[in-house]
Amino acid sequence: FEFLKENDFIEEIEQNHYVLKVSFGEIEDKFYEEENEKLKSKLGIKDIKKEISDIIKQMNVYNEIKDIAQSLMGRIAEIRGVTNKEIHEEMDVLEE
Repeated sequence: FEFLKENDFIEEIEQNHYVLKVSFGEIEDKFYEEENEKLKSKLGIKDIKKEISDIIKQMNVYNEIKDIAQSLMGRIAEIRGVTNKEIHEEMDVLEE
């Protein structure tokens, strides 16, 4: 209720009776905009697009390393004549 009053989204038409002045979509947009700003501040994020870009780059590096490790484990399994599953178990690697 306070959020609606603070953002001038409601108007009192009678004592303790209010009417919305804007659409639910506008209220929702403003609510999430404010929540995003709070989260950015709490997490110390200044540029959300840069943060997302950095995370994507880190995920790409992780995936490349994971692919190399999977390939090496597959090669080890081939050389030993065992299954990939056996190599995963031996190396204590969880399969996805």
